Amino acid sequence: MALSEHLDELRRRIIYGLIGVGVTVVIALIYGRDLVLLIQLPLFQVQDFLGQPRSAYFFSPVAAFSIYLKVSIVAGLLLAIPWLFYQLWKFISEGLLPHEKRVVYVLAPLSSLMLVLGVLFAYFVMVPVCLLFLLGWAHTYPEPGAGSSVLERMIDTAGRPGVLDLPERREAEIADPGEDEPLFRIPLMAHDPAAPEEGQMWVKIPEGELRIFAGGRVNVYQAPRQGAMETFLGVDSIINLSLMLMLGIAIGFQLPVVLLVLGWVGLVDPAWLRRYRKYALFICFALGALLTPADPLSMIILAVPLYGLFELGLVLMHFFYRKRSGAEPSREEG
Repeated sequence: MALSEHLDELRRRIIYGLIGVGVTVVIALIYGRDLVLLIQLPLFQVQDFLGQPRSAYFFSPVAAFSIYLKVSIVAGLLLAIPWLFYQLWKFISEGLLPHEKRVVYVLAPLSSLMLVLGVLFAYFVMVPVCLLFLLGWAHTYPEPGAGSSVLERMIDTAGRPGVLDLPERREAEIADPGEDEPLFRIPLMAHDPAAPEEGQMWVKIPEGELRIFAGGRVNVYQAPRQGAMETFLGVDSIINLSLMLMLGIAIGFQLPVVLLVLGWVGLVDPAWLRRYRKYALFICFALGALLTPADPLSMIILAVPLYGLFELGLVLMHFFYRKRSGAEPSREEG
């Protein structure tokens, strides 16, 4: 095939690839708001587990729209990866020998499979684990006034009116209801009523939210937090953390593919690489620290499967390296 024909074929495959990306991005834009909610589901599950109300906020007028665009574009690109791999394969297949095509038949599906597994592992395992550690750590700070130190008492009373009142005076001003006086009770419910009536109220458990059905909709009221410091979670920060983890782990899951290619081209001998397993284990833990917020739990949870992928890559590398080391057919024979 002449050079001009190669360039025409390359241009054609690029155009087809861009058309496919455009189609998948449009599909993702249609379901963009649902995708944003889907990415936040691990956050809501962690908040339910910790007994915290489900909450995430937009901190700027353009945040909602920019997050919608970001998630839709990233989702569209991920959906288009198999199509892009197919276009790349169609371009390079004309110049490959039969035995080289057999390797690509393994390489392309393996890369797509590892990409999908990496995204699923990040979504169902790493994102919840990281959020559980980070949100749980944020609530380990003591409540104001919980201790007896002067600093805690200062934090507890700073800015409050009447903080210099004597304890005896404050206790005298508190009304002590009689034992026979009825107290108003609000029902505690694990699930919202199926058909609430106007003005009906209840406390949703475990969120601890006061909910009132008024104006044809459920109005939610949250009690103020009592911690010394609270985390107001922005939707953009949760989305960025989730996408960062998904992208980084998806790249890390390409390790068997990289080792397969190194063995196929004969750059690295698997027998030589096998002697450096301890260094590979160290690198996996280093990647676990780089691709996560570096808390010990998430680092270990990521490092273990990465090392397993290294061992899988060694197996594939050894297999294709042995095939590569044999006599290769000439290009005229292919």
